[in-house]
Amino acid sequence: MRNALITAIVVCTASAASAETWSARDGACGDWQSQWKVQQDQSGVWYGTVDQFHVGGPCVGATGESLTSDVRAVIVGDNLFAFKTSANQACSYVGRMQGENRARGIVLCEGGVRLPFAIRFRAREDRRPMREVPPDDDLLTQEQRQPNVRVRPQGIDELFGR
Repeated sequence: MRNALITAIVVCTASAASAETWSARDGACGDWQSQWKVQQDQSGVWYGTVDQFHVGGPCVGATGESLTSDVRAVIVGDNLFAFKTSANQACSYVGRMQGENRARGIVLCEGGVRLPFAIRFRAREDRRPMREVPPDDDLLTQEQRQPNVRVRPQGIDELFGR
């Protein structure tokens, strides 16, 4: 009995939280870059902060604006759902897994804003401020790389294949 109790304590202590850094690009031409610093609680919910920086893209110039938000996310099967809140805006992310460590989908923000996003899980952590991190252009689609083209985000039916 005593050994079982000690084993249970060790297992619970070892599985307290799993921390990761995720890298993302949002916007009509991938003009926002972000790092999600998240950890997973015992219920499977990821929580943490998102640091964003407006890097610009082929269809819009960089503004240098930066934002920090709180985020909560879950991955259920091949689906990613996240809710990001800052002092002046709330956005929901709905995405579909693409391969082992990426997802693509749409961001729905207050005010009717709907934009595409791409995210890479288990990205290399970069401790530099977001304004010093080079843009992760590998997350952009071919369409987002075209000058003066604003990408229309997929609808829910297109995203989930209904």
